[in-house]
Amino acid sequence: SDNAEAVVDYVPQAMFMDYFKMWEASYFGQKHFVTTEQTHFITVSTDATNGNGSGSGDGEGLLWKPLDYEDYDTMVETNRFVQLPQFRESERPTLDLKLEVISASPRVFEIKNFLSSAEVEHMLQLANRYNVTTSEHKEQLSVYQQEEDRKLSKDEKKRRKKVLHSAQSNAWIRREMTPVTNAIYHRVADVLQIDESLLRHRNEHENTELNTHHSIAEAIHVTQHVKGQGYSPRLDGAVPSILNRYQPNRFATIIFFLSDDRNVDEGSSALQGGELVFPLAVTTQNHDGVTVKPKAGNAVVFYNMLPDGNLDDLSQHTSKLVEEGDKWMGTLFVWDPIID
Repeated sequence: SDNAEAVVDYVPQAMFMDYFKMWEASYFGQKHFVTTEQTHFITVSTDATNGNGSGSGDGEGLLWKPLDYEDYDTMVETNRFVQLPQFRESERPTLDLKLEVISASPRVFEIKNFLSSAEVEHMLQLANRYNVTTSEHKEQLSVYQQEEDRKLSKDEKKRRKKVLHSAQSNAWIRREMTPVTNAIYHRVADVLQIDESLLRHRNEHENTELNTHHSIAEAIHVTQHVKGQGYSPRLDGAVPSILNRYQPNRFATIIFFLSDDRNVDEGSSALQGGELVFPLAVTTQNHDGVTVKPKAGNAVVFYNMLPDGNLDDLSQHTSKLVEEGDKWMGTLFVWDPIID
């Protein structure tokens, strides 16, 4: 089905954008289909040669060349948005994606094979390259993982819980970092049924009615959770200040799974646990909420807002604790109408 429900302009959302449409989620198993020109990359070099496009003789260094404003202006002027086709699937000029409803309230959709294995590997390489987690945090985590709860004071238990519910490592991956990340953002825009230019910096001639030129998408937050880690139930949206005339908020969240219980390197443990859970998506079949098992390459899309512009309190989500192995995932937040 290509049926999508237009977002209603409604108080209190003063400027709920006409750009956005929300996929219907009328029943479990309902399917929607998206066709995008942003086909999968099937070759991704590990040769990150300072991002200057040099490197191996077959041009794979181009996969690490950052994009700038001129690159995007050229794409718009020539209407050619598919970069480096020589490194992509060549059998078909388009990629078909299927969104399947796994929760009707909140609206949650699973997309299988959103990323190729090469794209997953590329994201992991970027995450390791741009990891910002301090060694002090990792040392503290190691101590708390070995410490038993009963030996700690009340305050120490609180600190231990906070550390164990944080990530082992963190990295923020921006759209313009590489042609691969650019394609992923563009693919997300197609899935959300919005203009890809909204997910990047725009020149003064694009979507001038927005009165802004910056992206409404955040950098992809790539996290690594290890044994004993997860995160507590949380909402991605928040109530903006009444003084803000735009009433900006995180409209949608896209989660990419970057690891699973397969293809484990020698000496590493397969991922066990770490399931994504929507605890308030309670049905007659799911009394504890809807659970999604991580599978590398799959994605989950859900809306943090209702069609009337209010926050969807049922969109709360959490992660079960990792029992074995490493859980890698990327999270992308898309705002409406602007990031503020």
